[in-house]
Amino acid sequence: MKVEMKGLMITDLTDMTRKASSNPPSQIYELLTNTLWGMGLDPALIDLDSFRTTAQYCKDMEFYSNGNMSYNDTYKQTIEAILQTFSGLLYINAGKICCGADRKSLSVHTFDETNITGSLKVTTSGNTDYANTIDAKYTAVGNNYGNDVVRFPSDISNDDVIRSDVE
Repeated sequence: MKVEMKGLMITDLTDMTRKASSNPPSQIYELLTNTLWGMGLDPALIDLDSFRTTAQYCKDMEFYSNGNMSYNDTYKQTIEAILQTFSGLLYINAGKICCGADRKSLSVHTFDETNITGSLKVTTSGNTDYANTIDAKYTAVGNNYGNDVVRFPSDISNDDVIRSDVE
């Protein structure tokens, strides 16, 4: 049996050549920037280095994305399906779209009894306050060791997740 298979010519970010590639970050980059069938975003809006680093990681770990795109799916659905092939994530940093992979790594800092000052108290507000928010109260050295509160997200009136909580 003979089978002829074709793939779209995209830029493989591991070696910057145009070819049919199974590299997931390369596929996402093409989907974001392609003006014919993709989203047509300006490449200046994308952090190419993060995509290339993640593309090389996928190549080294032998993570591939082989499949087809459905024109019935949204760009978001297609990108999420590709991200799942390598536990990937897209995020915004310094105004640019970046690509990364959730991978095992060493911790950058360890908290224990020797470097935590004070105590930690976790409380909930029941069902009378906003869900999906954190009010972190801490002792601020810059405030003469007074108590300060930081809310995440800081502006709950402009957060889509918080708005969906009250609907």
